Amino acid sequence: MSGQHPHQARKRFGQNFLHDPGVIQRILDAVNPQPVQHLVEIGPGQGAITAGLLEMAGALDVIELDRDLIAPLAQRFGGRVIAGRPAAERSDRSRQSDAMPAPEPAPEPDASGIAPEPSRLQIYNADALSFDLCALLRSGPSRLQSTASLLATSTLTAQMPIDSMAGANGERPYPPTEHRLRLIGNLPYNISTPLLFRFLDQADCVEDMHLMLQKEVVDRMTAEPGTKVYGRLSVMVQTFCSAQRLFLVSAGAFHPAPKVSSAVTRLRPHRPLPYPLADPPWHARIVAAAFAQRRKTLRNSLSGLVSPEQMTAQGIDPGARAETLSVANFAALANATSACIETKIP
Repeated sequence: MSGQHPHQARKRFGQNFLHDPGVIQRILDAVNPQPVQHLVEIGPGQGAITAGLLEMAGALDVIELDRDLIAPLAQRFGGRVIAGRPAAERSDRSRQSDAMPAPEPAPEPDASGIAPEPSRLQIYNADALSFDLCALLRSGPSRLQSTASLLATSTLTAQMPIDSMAGANGERPYPPTEHRLRLIGNLPYNISTPLLFRFLDQADCVEDMHLMLQKEVVDRMTAEPGTKVYGRLSVMVQTFCSAQRLFLVSAGAFHPAPKVSSAVTRLRPHRPLPYPLADPPWHARIVAAAFAQRRKTLRNSLSGLVSPEQMTAQGIDPGARAETLSVANFAALANATSACIETKIP
């Protein structure tokens, strides 16, 4: 993202390279990466944030689509380039893998018989819209962790309060030796919403996300019911994550300068979900239909999916509009009607 190597920003990739040192430092401070964590940067560009992440965490995976940016990144940071294999599209939120990133071969021992340390930077030449992030975890503990860092992880885990690792029922949501991904990225504004939905689909594998987005998108993600910007994105993001706007970023922090203001947001996937879903795809279908034509009442927008009687049974007025329903309302409505998916609503 910095100007280390000449590169003409490409509109088709939605490239705006961050160069403001103050903004870069604020992002690094917000992320506060640690050596024992598995960091993944989406769209590193020219490496402005990459440099700080590597310095603080020691190692990093990055996903970059533009091939012209990969060679300079590899040269600057000594990165290893891997041709990522996109995962097949999935119709649900299951964690079944259709494809995995190409595995890294084990380093060859030198004349002394000692294998060299693996690269601090893994560069996946792939499209984040189809990349299987969860495969980075399924391949086992991050190659970035030395024996010392694994021991440090065990120590940190042992010192953590029990309630910080447990869900509402007191059970740990995942084994303490498993490390979820921390995502960081300055997302291309022209595909930011599809990327967000892609990340939500893989939220089981993600610890948190620190993302730079168009301010209007962040406003929608964090909006409250009853406001003008509350919509499908608000409901879907808040169903699966807590969303917080951290700070605004002016257009002058980028080259070329975008025509919109930006904001950095933090998303933390809920564990467990505050409003569990019986059928997530059905829930997503109802939310999309409800907001497809915002001026319509729910009776009309959900016609054929949910009957007025089913709405009333959940305490929802069929004459209301979608923006008046809370995240909990949408979850309750979807759960109450999920058994009716294959039946015709009378």
